[in-house]
Amino acid sequence: MKRFILVIPVIIFPYIVAIPPLLLFYTSVTNMPIVDLPYLCVSYILALGCSVASIAVGLKKGWDAREMLRISRLVKLLHIPAYILIFPAYPLDYGNDL
Repeated sequence: MKRFILVIPVIIFPYIVAIPPLLLFYTSVTNMPIVDLPYLCVSYILALGCSVASIAVGLKKGWDAREMLRISRLVKLLHIPAYILIFPAYPLDYGNDL
């Protein structure tokens, strides 16, 4: 279970991007920013750093390829619902600003 701790920010990052457009779509607030840019940049850097750190820890501890692939598959499976939310939501939100 410890090996999944570094991957948590990587898993959460797409949901950070997906939530604000959904809030905009389901509420009547029109002046709310889509995504707060500094918050998005910090979360992106944190997710990227944790991704690299998890690879480095895996190599240092001698995990085999099957363990690394299991972690990668978990991340990809948990990203699917976020991307299902992101792709239909962003064209709807950006279309309102035109």
